[in-house]
Amino acid sequence: MTTSRANLLAGVDMEGGEGFCDNIYNFLKNQGKDINLFTNSGFGVWSQSDANKGLAALVFDNGTVAPVVGETIVGANATGKIIWVDVTNDDWAGGNGAGTAYLGAVTGAYEDGETIAGSVVAAFDVNGDKSIGRTNDPMNNDDTADWATTDCNLAFAAAEYTITRTAASQIISKTCSLEEGHIYKIEIDIKDGTEAGVDVLGYSNNVGGAVIYPYFTTAAGWASVSWTFESTATDAAAIVGIAAYILVGGQTIEVRRFSVYEIDPCCTAGDALAYDGASKDATLDIYREYYGSNTKGGSFYALKMVVTAANDYVFFPPAAINALSEFYETYKGRPITFGAWVKTSTADHARLRIQDSDGNSDSSLHSGGGDWEWLEVTREVGNTITTLRFMIHGVQAPNVDGTTIIYISQKMGVFGWSLGEGMYQPRLQEVIFLDAYISSNRLDALLLQSTQGPIDMNLEADSDAKLPKGAKAFIFTTKVRDTGSSAAIECRLWTRPHAGGGAIFYAASGGLFNSAYGYGAGNCGCDPTGDFQWGITASGANTLDVGFFHYVAVQVN
Repeated sequence: MTTSRANLLAGVDMEGGEGFCDNIYNFLKNQGKDINLFTNSGFGVWSQSDANKGLAALVFDNGTVAPVVGETIVGANATGKIIWVDVTNDDWAGGNGAGTAYLGAVTGAYEDGETIAGSVVAAFDVNGDKSIGRTNDPMNNDDTADWATTDCNLAFAAAEYTITRTAASQIISKTCSLEEGHIYKIEIDIKDGTEAGVDVLGYSNNVGGAVIYPYFTTAAGWASVSWTFESTATDAAAIVGIAAYILVGGQTIEVRRFSVYEIDPCCTAGDALAYDGASKDATLDIYREYYGSNTKGGSFYALKMVVTAANDYVFFPPAAINALSEFYETYKGRPITFGAWVKTSTADHARLRIQDSDGNSDSSLHSGGGDWEWLEVTREVGNTITTLRFMIHGVQAPNVDGTTIIYISQKMGVFGWSLGEGMYQPRLQEVIFLDAYISSNRLDALLLQSTQGPIDMNLEADSDAKLPKGAKAFIFTTKVRDTGSSAAIECRLWTRPHAGGGAIFYAASGGLFNSAYGYGAGNCGCDPTGDFQWGITASGANTLDVGFFHYVAVQVN
C-alpha cells in the first residue's frame, strides 16, 4: 500500500507550516532502506588531519633520481609529499630529469635552486621560487621589487627583508591567484628588528576586509606564524601580504620565508588515522578533494586515495569499532548493500568490499576509463560474525603519473539487496562527534583581551579546514578567566549564529576568584554560509584570557 503525504499527515496539528510538514514527511519517508548506514558519507569532517595541509606544484630540473608516490620532499625550510608528477624530461641517468611535482601535506617555502633529497629516492633541484603554492618568496635573494609597500620601506640583506616604518600602518603585499570558497594559508617568519614587540597580522583584499586575525607579536628570535582564510571571490590578481604596526618612525622588524598556498585536510602518516569515522592502511595517503571535476555532481567533497603500494585500502567503521558486538550484532542475518561513485584511470584497480569474520564480498572492478562509475556490492551477513567492516581497495601498485589515484564520492550503505546509482543521500541533519577535538585558530589560547565584538568567524577557516563548508551548528568546550572576575558580574566569551540571533553565553568567570578559570561547553548555530559571531565581555583593558576553545562536534547538513 502506498501512503500519500496527505494521509501520512492527516489530523496532525502543527504550527510550523508547510515547510515543517515537508520536513516531517521527508523524515518519515526515509525510514526505510534508503537511510544511509554510513556516517560522514560526504567526506567533509577531518578532525585527525595532518598538521601540514598545503597543496603546491614544485617545478624541478637537474633530476638524477625520479620521485615515487608518497615520498616526502624536504627542502631547507619546507616539506611536502608527492601526489603525482608530470615528467617533461625523463633523462634521470644523464642528470636532466625535469617536470612538475604535485605535492600535498605541504608547509614552508621551497627555495629556487636548492637540491631536494627525497625521503625514499628522489633527487632534483627546485627550478623557480614563483611556482610553489599560490605565491612564494623564500627571501634568500633580493626580490623586493615584487612587493608593493605602504607606509614603509623594504630592503634585502642576509637572506631576509627589513621593514622600516615611514608612517602609521605598514603593509607589504603582492599579487596571487585565489579561487572563490577555497581555504588558503599565509606563512611567514618574523622577529624584532630595532623595535621590539611589534604586532603583525595577515593582509588580504579578498576575505571581506583588509586583515586576517589573529595578531602575532615579534620577539627577539625568529617565529614562524600563519593565518588561514577563505577567499570570497575568484581573483587572478588578489592581494596578499602582512600588515605591521611599528610605533616609532625609522624603526624596523625582520621578515623571511613568505608563502601562500591552498590547504585541504589529509592523512598521510604511516598509521591508521583517516577522515572521521574511518581508518586506513598505513601505506595509504588520503586527501579531501574540493568540489570540481574530481567530485561527483551533487556532492561538495570527495575522498582522494593516493595509493603508495598495491592493495592499499580505507575502511569504516574504524578498527576500534568494527569488532564490537554492539556494532556488528545489528547486522547479523541481514543483507547489506554498499555503493559509491568511483573514478580512476587504471583498469582493475578500484573496488568496494564488505568484509566480516566469515569472509568478504567484492564489487566489480572499475574499468579504469577515467570517469565516474557506480560500483556496489551486496553481502548477506551471517549469524555468527565477530567483525564487520566496509572497504575501498586500490588493487594495483602506484604509478607516479597520477593514473592510480582513486576518487570516491557519495558512499552509501543500506539494508537490502540492491541500491542503484542516484540513490545517495547523507544522514538527515547528521551530527558528527569528532574523533579528535579541533582547536580554534582564532580563540584558542587568546590572551589579554578587552571587551569587544561582535566579530565574524569563518568556521571552516578557523578549524584549519578540518570542518566542512556550510555547517549548520557546532558543539565546543572552553575555559576563560579574568584578572578582575571577583568584583565583576560579566566576564565571559559569547557566540551567536548571526547578527539577528541571540547570544549564547558560556564559561563565565564573573564572581569567581580573580584569575580563576570558568569552564563550560555549549552549542552554537551557524548562518547559511556556515559562519558565526563571537565577542568578549571583560572586567577591564587586557584582563580576560581564553585558555582553550575546542570544537568537539559539528552538524553537517
